[in-house]
Amino acid sequence: MVYLPPNKSSLIGRCVVLLLFLFIGYCVVGNAIMAPDKYPLNNMTWMWTILLLLVIILTASSFTGVVKLEEDAASKQIIVSTLFKKKAFAIREIDGYYMSVYKSSKSNVTRYGRTLMMKDGKRLELYPGNLTYIDSIDQLMTDNSIPYLGEKSMSFPFSTMFNSAV
Repeated sequence: MVYLPPNKSSLIGRCVVLLLFLFIGYCVVGNAIMAPDKYPLNNMTWMWTILLLLVIILTASSFTGVVKLEEDAASKQIIVSTLFKKKAFAIREIDGYYMSVYKSSKSNVTRYGRTLMMKDGKRLELYPGNLTYIDSIDQLMTDNSIPYLGEKSMSFPFSTMFNSAV
């Protein structure tokens, strides 16, 4: 039985960052709106507003991925959970899987996730920032004769935001 629990420290860290940027956004934009004579809406305020909105959107979108995966061996299904919904897939619906490679441009750290390719063309990305013990899914794939398709460079959350199986 495969069980990939949530990476709680990463999820909590992103929640803190999101709340911090929401607070900063409220302070920057709120002061400009509440006291326009003291804090005029100039180009710098608009630039900070756009930057803060971008960071908030990117951080919030990182919560849309899979945060838990369980195998139901009796019914030959995998059950994936996001923060908002849960969905079950028959293992036979999986066409193959990739090892997703996440390389940061600012550090030498490389993290490896998995991307499950479904027969209908959709993808299910297992991001190491959302899940722990991702390597344990390899045995499930091998046991069910699901082919390994190689490595792919991914940029979660954009790689599966519009083509996600969940």
